[in-house]
Amino acid sequence: MSSKDGTFIPDEEPKEVIPVKFNDRDDKIYHRIDAANRALSAAAIKNVRNMNTAEQMKDCAEAYANNGMVRTIVDKNNWFIQGPNSDFIIKPNKELIEGLTDEEVTDLEKKLQDKYKELRIDTIRINRRCQLHDRTNKLLTHRQVFGQAYLEIARNKIGLGTGRNKFPRYGEPLALKILNPLRIEDKFVNTDDFEFEGILYNYGVNISPNSNIKKKRIKAINLIPNWYDDANIFDNTYYSGMSPVWTILSASQIIEVILDENVPEFVKAIAEGIGAIYTGTNKESVTKQIKEALKHSTFFLHNQKDLDIKEINIARDPQEIVGLLKMLGQYMCQSLGLPLFLMYEDTANFATANQVMQAYKVTTILRERQALANTLERYWYDPILADWFNCDIKDVITQEIRIVPVFEDINFETNLDIITGVEKLLNMDVYNRVDCAKAINNKEVANRLILEGAITKDQEEADIKLEQARLATEGQAKTNEQIGKPQPQTANATNNKPKQQPSK
Repeated sequence: MSSKDGTFIPDEEPKEVIPVKFNDRDDKIYHRIDAANRALSAAAIKNVRNMNTAEQMKDCAEAYANNGMVRTIVDKNNWFIQGPNSDFIIKPNKELIEGLTDEEVTDLEKKLQDKYKELRIDTIRINRRCQLHDRTNKLLTHRQVFGQAYLEIARNKIGLGTGRNKFPRYGEPLALKILNPLRIEDKFVNTDDFEFEGILYNYGVNISPNSNIKKKRIKAINLIPNWYDDANIFDNTYYSGMSPVWTILSASQIIEVILDENVPEFVKAIAEGIGAIYTGTNKESVTKQIKEALKHSTFFLHNQKDLDIKEINIARDPQEIVGLLKMLGQYMCQSLGLPLFLMYEDTANFATANQVMQAYKVTTILRERQALANTLERYWYDPILADWFNCDIKDVITQEIRIVPVFEDINFETNLDIITGVEKLLNMDVYNRVDCAKAINNKEVANRLILEGAITKDQEEADIKLEQARLATEGQAKTNEQIGKPQPQTANATNNKPKQQPSK
């Protein structure tokens, strides 16, 4: 193998031996690979390689920092993936809901929500203190630029939790620290199951004031890692990731050259112009006078009858530059999975664009959201559950609940389209009025309707109780009539009759 630039290169390309034989008796094609060249050279799992070298990742970082198109594409993708908030729900494990009806699942979820109310409060507090939403956004940016991203979890000492959960196993998370992939010196992978175990990180400064140690091995339990997985397509590239920005780096650099060199030269050509001047004489003094005059004015007076000035237009059409920039921008959008409509609004009419955005939602966004949800559940929420149940992290799957990240739905339709669809659902008795208010994202109206519904419900319950009391009284009166008892109302009326006052 050769690793001069840190990239894996096989010793030799596999050779194919394809004997072909056609005759009356045998018409089969034999396709074999030479056994001597069948496999790549052996490599130890401890020697994990990177798909992109440090210099290549630096180039990707410069493209994100210098090219507005690259930055816009990456940031928009990240925004659609995560949304405005980072939320979660507590759900029962799949084993508990297997074979249950929808109503039974709903009842079970409600019971678990009440049972683990304090767990939800503690988790919300931890997410806000560690700024999970902001750190997750940076995690996604690193993943798009470098192909790999890491957040280090700073934890409190074991058993010193601030809430009901004292975090007896791994410690309460206190902060999420952003790690730069360029400072990672080594990665550790389990030799038995090839699972990620951690990294060796070079902080560049002393870890503590009393030591000269600048490097530290960070275990996976204290990391939130995220990779644009390379699927180990090269030998020993586990958890190295492939940079999406690297695929568009050439287009980004061409755009930078056009804007830094070609466009300024074109502007100069427009401002100054290029031409040929024949002074009609060999005198240096006359040539100098004409040159000085042209520098300071557009028209000048002269008495040279043979003077000849011709304009030479060697500039290309500026629309060619604009077209090239647009073509490169479209290529970058398509490479990173962003619809062209989000960068070039005039590429399609709205009806077509709406269909494109729906396809973007159920393909790119859904895929990226699922990958992010799996990462957060495994490396962030599972350790919290392990501390809550005081069990090992591998035993979290045996508990009755799991914490699952959720993301707000993204709707690309106009308000009129949304209201029209909600109105149809209301007429079909699929939605009630509160559901409609929530569907159009009007929280104030939804809260008011919920309050009005509660008041109406209380009034209805009171009316029902009065009606039940009236029916019970009438039923008792009929029973008394049948058995000959005096009516309670009559007896009460006689006993309560006021006494006649004596006359004076």
